[in-house]
Amino acid sequence: MERLHGRDAPRWIAERIGALAVEGDLAGVERFREIARRYERLIATCPDDRVTNRS
Repeated sequence: MERLHGRDAPRWIAERIGALAVEGDLAGVERFREIARRYERLIATCPDDRVTNRS
């Protein structure tokens, strides 16, 4: 996620959740909510210099 979207990753994840919700893909929404939770946990515990594209 970080490599592809850099600092925009959280926004991209949120937009994807919204798009899946509009499509009625509840399983997809739940999957991306889990991705969002894991991404946030990773960013919170990873030193800035170890996360790509966070400059």
